[in-house]
Amino acid sequence: MAKGLWGLLLGGCVLVTGQAWAQTGDARILAAREALRTGDRATLERLAAQRQPHELDGYVQYWLLFNKLARPEAPPAHELQAFIDAHPGSLLAERLRADWLRRLARDGQWRSYLALFPAMQRPDEELRCHAWYARQLLGDAQVAVEVSALWTEQVSHHAACEPVLRTLAIERRVSPDDIWWRIRRQIEGRDTAPANTTLAWLPAGEAPSVADFNRAVGNPGQFLGRLPPDLLQRRSGRELVLAAITRLARENPEAAYLQLLRLRDQLGADKVATAYAALALRASYRQMPQAVEWFAAAGDIPLSAEQRAWRVRTALRAGDWGRVRQTIEALPDAERDTPDWTYWLARAHAALGSPEPARLLY
Repeated sequence: MAKGLWGLLLGGCVLVTGQAWAQTGDARILAAREALRTGDRATLERLAAQRQPHELDGYVQYWLLFNKLARPEAPPAHELQAFIDAHPGSLLAERLRADWLRRLARDGQWRSYLALFPAMQRPDEELRCHAWYARQLLGDAQVAVEVSALWTEQVSHHAACEPVLRTLAIERRVSPDDIWWRIRRQIEGRDTAPANTTLAWLPAGEAPSVADFNRAVGNPGQFLGRLPPDLLQRRSGRELVLAAITRLARENPEAAYLQLLRLRDQLGADKVATAYAALALRASYRQMPQAVEWFAAAGDIPLSAEQRAWRVRTALRAGDWGRVRQTIEALPDAERDTPDWTYWLARAHAALGSPEPARLLY
């Protein structure tokens, strides 16, 4: 088929009448795709105007409208809507609607955005965050409730989400505890830049200096070895120590554990538990036997989705079916009801001598 397409494209399925010419069949589709790629607006418009029966004709029309959305002039709303109406429920209609929404967001046309957004079948994170932002600008108080519910899990987000999250923090719709929780989760990742951003959302006087924060996450071993005498007397200082232990655990869980033992009495129970959860996650990656013990030491401290999943996996690796059942049953409904965890919960029930719950889950 590919050879045939290129043969048509190169072999000249071209009709010539004076100065007018037209490509037909597959050659027209390929030529239109190339015109889109190169930004050849005139060719794309000409090929789209040559309406011919072809199973991919819709793509030519879509490419033309996509090109029009990228132009500086106002997009043709009637043409965009006509295409969507002509292809209800199709992938192309969904794509075009998403493209149109991104253009409306870029232009700040938020009322139009909210009018179009509900028809999206599977909006991605960028589009959802634009919708929240639009509603926030227009005074919808419910946005704070919806976004607050995602605050602790959505720690890695599209740039479009930042204005919404920042507004929640600045308007104190989320507490300093929530902000610190988010920073802790972001420190666990490879890139700490998002944590730097969130740090600026803390109330005045409650945030450590950027320089101290960068030292704690940039060179955690050195930072922990040279703690100022009064650092642990302030919450921001204790958070810095926790951040340093979390970062050190990425490189050397055993060294981070020793630092935790040294400083635990000054950190407070909740931060010690949080540190154990961070240690357990890194130990799980390395299949260290301490992972089960460290997850247990974390107690009932709230865990991230990644930590929750690895807590189950460490119990599976250890063959501790009682702990497997306990940790799966502690998962949020949306996580627990996935096929994988449903299966392993059934296995745990069976291994613990409860065949009927196992049968129902299977």
